[in-house]
Amino acid sequence: MKTTVKVEELMRRVDPNITISIDLYALGLLNIVDFLVVELERLMKEEDRYKGIVKTYLANIDSTFKKVYTGRTIKETEVLCKILYLYKPLIISEYKRLTRRRLSGADTVITIIRKILMIIEEEAKNFKYLPETKTLGKIIGKLWDNIRHRVKNDPLYYLSYQMKSFMIQGMIGKYPQDSFTFLRPHIEKSLLERPGARGIDLDSGKTIEL
Repeated sequence: MKTTVKVEELMRRVDPNITISIDLYALGLLNIVDFLVVELERLMKEEDRYKGIVKTYLANIDSTFKKVYTGRTIKETEVLCKILYLYKPLIISEYKRLTRRRLSGADTVITIIRKILMIIEEEAKNFKYLPETKTLGKIIGKLWDNIRHRVKNDPLYYLSYQMKSFMIQGMIGKYPQDSFTFLRPHIEKSLLERPGARGIDLDSGKTIEL
């Protein structure tokens, strides 16, 4: 089953009145990677893989991000969150597509992160945080190398094309998105009337207390 988000759907999320520099855009993509790393840690724990070298790699990623998030203004933060808003449905659709091909949730996130970091390196040659981006790429690359499933080699053509296209044009979303998860909200009146948020794990389909 295809779950690709159509271009028209993405364009409806674009703010036609704002364009930004490629360097700020690259920072926005790094912001997306940061959200994905949080999901990666959660999925690693669910898959009982959050141990040993994996914990070390994730700790190194966290320390690298601390070098990036310095002196950021509220205005910049809002712009970065608008980039997340733009790509959220596309990232989720690619996640569903790869997990349906039997790639684990954690390995799918690794594969998507790796692609986004590659896009930053290719398109933002003078990016202030290019050294940190390359460091993140090396760490994620080690995790990716350990994936045995051949689906990891999926080129993610559509994700790559749309990100590069929008990045070059400086196009961002209409609204700031300050949260991200692959857990789908379980919209059910009986649940909404009771305390305790719930979500559905996109891998298992199980309802989870958030």
